[in-house]
Amino acid sequence: MKTVLALFWLSFYFVKSAVQSGFDTAKLIVFMPKNLQSGLCTMPYQNINGYPLAILGMMITLTPGTTLIEIDQEKKLMMAKVINTITPSGLKR
Repeated sequence: MKTVLALFWLSFYFVKSAVQSGFDTAKLIVFMPKNLQSGLCTMPYQNINGYPLAILGMMITLTPGTTLIEIDQEKKLMMAKVINTITPSGLKR
C-alpha cells in the first residue's frame, strides 16, 4: 500500500511540476528576457541505481526546458542541459 501511495504522489507532483515548467518555459520563449542563459547543470544524487535512476533521468528529460545529457554512476552526478541557468533572484546556479 505504501508503494502505491508513493507512486500516486510521485505522479501527482511530477505532472504538477511539468505543467508549471511548461508555462515557465513558454514565458521564456515568448518574452525572451535579455539575461536568458542556457547551459549545463551538474546535479549530485545518492542511493539510486538501475531502473529508478533511469526513470529519474526520463522525468528530468520530460520536464520542459531540460534535457538529461549524462548520468555518471561512478561519481553519482547527472548533467542536464537547461534553458535558463539564472534563478529568479538573479543568481547563477
